[in-house]
Amino acid sequence: MNRSRLAVVSWSPTAVFLFCCSEECAAQNDKMSIEGAVETWSSSPSWQFLLYLSGPIDIDAAARLETYIVANHVPRESWAILDSPGGNLYGGMELGRVIRKYDLRTNIGKAKSEPPEVRREPR
Repeated sequence: MNRSRLAVVSWSPTAVFLFCCSEECAAQNDKMSIEGAVETWSSSPSWQFLLYLSGPIDIDAAARLETYIVANHVPRESWAILDSPGGNLYGGMELGRVIRKYDLRTNIGKAKSEPPEVRREPR
């Protein structure tokens, strides 16, 4: 029998997007990796801190992200680039709380050489 589970793929302050993944996806024991980089682009004189969150979301991903943010003095409103097939629902919810706590901007994708498209919204 092919069973499916829900997994968190993306979230924003107003919504959580879920998708179903197969039992194979849910059974992965891999952990989400967290890497950071300060990047500059020729189209902009400034720099941005980017966090790359890759791999399945596990229950401890949020704790690792927060530890990384604090240890590396990641500035508020930095970018979190998510590349995940999904994973643990509760881990994803905690990850969303950490992302909101530090006002991180999110985008879905892989590491690339150009900055994510920035949409400015009035505050």
